[in-house]
Amino acid sequence: MIRSVRIERRDLPFTTPLMTGRGPVTHRVVFLVRLRTADGGFGLGEAAPLEWAGTESVEECGAALAGLQERVVGGQDPGDVLLGCPAAAAGWDQAVRDLEARRAGMPLARTLFEGASGHVAVNALVADATGAAAAVEAGFRTLKVKVGADVAGDVARLEAIRAAVGETIDLRIDPNGAWFSATQAVSALAAFAPVGLEYCEQPVLAGEIGTTARAMAEVRERTGVAIAPDESVTGVEEARVLLDAGAADVLVLKPMRLGGLGAALQIGALAREADVDVVVTGFLGSAVERASALHLSAALDGAVPPLRRRAHGLGAGSWLAEDVAEGPPVVRGRVVVPSIAGHGVRLAGA
Repeated sequence: MIRSVRIERRDLPFTTPLMTGRGPVTHRVVFLVRLRTADGGFGLGEAAPLEWAGTESVEECGAALAGLQERVVGGQDPGDVLLGCPAAAAGWDQAVRDLEARRAGMPLARTLFEGASGHVAVNALVADATGAAAAVEAGFRTLKVKVGADVAGDVARLEAIRAAVGETIDLRIDPNGAWFSATQAVSALAAFAPVGLEYCEQPVLAGEIGTTARAMAEVRERTGVAIAPDESVTGVEEARVLLDAGAADVLVLKPMRLGGLGAALQIGALAREADVDVVVTGFLGSAVERASALHLSAALDGAVPPLRRRAHGLGAGSWLAEDVAEGPPVVRGRVVVPSIAGHGVRLAGA
C-alpha cells in the first residue's frame, strides 16, 4: 500500500532559448512524483506538461496530481482524477513502474520487454552549423533541426549544416506542425530537398486526426520525403488512423503525451505490424522524464532487428542549465541503459 505521495514542482531554465515552430522555449516546468509504500518501497516519476505539444497546462497538471495525492494517501480509488491530463498520468505511471521494477530487482526496460537492448542511439538537437559540427565531433550520427515558417532562413541553415557535417550524417527536421496545409508543406520540403533528409516530423498542423492523416499521406506521396507524425500521435487509435492512411514512415512516440508507457508499447506493436519504424523522444524534461523514454526506447529497439533501429530523441538534456539529477550520459551518440533496478535515476536525499 502507498503510504505517501510527494509532489514537487521544479522550474528548469534552458542554457539558451530553444527555437521551435511555435516560438522560443526558455524553460520547463516539471513535477517530480515520489511514492513510498508502507514496507519501504520507493518509486520516482516526473510529469512534464507542455500544452502546445499536446498535454494539459501546467496548472491543470499540478491540480490533477494534487487531487491524485489526496485520494491515494486517503486510501481512496484515484477514479478519473487524471482523465484528460496525459502528462500527470505519465508521471504517475513512471513512478509506479519504477516502484515495481525496483521490487522485481530489474531495470525498467526489461520489465517492458525481456529482450530490451542494452544501449540506444540518440540524435543531437542542433540549431546551426557550429552546433552541428560540434555534435558530430562528439560522435552523433543523427542530427535534428527545428524549422518553421521562415523557409528561406531554414534552407540557409540546413545547407550550412549539411556543408559542415558531410553527406553521411542523418539529418531530420521538425517544424512542429508549422505548415498549415499539405500544399505549404510540399513547397517547403521541395526547397529542402537538396539537403537530403532522413525524415520530416509532423509537417502539417495537428488537427482532426482523419484530416491530418490524409494531409500527411499527401505530403508523403508528393514529396517522397519520409514522414514522421509526432503531435498527431496522441493515442493508440490516432496511431491506427495514421497507419491505415499511409501517413507515416516513422511514428514519434512521446510517453508524456501518451499518458505513460502502456500506450507507447501498444503503438510500437501496431507500427511493427505495419512495417513502420518508431522513434521515442523525450519531452524536454529532466533526467527523470528522460529515463522513462530511455527504457522505452531500449524495449522497442529490442523487439526489432538492429537495422530497423533509429536514433531516439533523448539528448535534449544538454539544453538544460540545471537538472534535478544526473542521468546516464550520452557518449559518442549512444546511451547505455542503467542495469540497476528501476529506471536508474536517483535524487539526492530521495
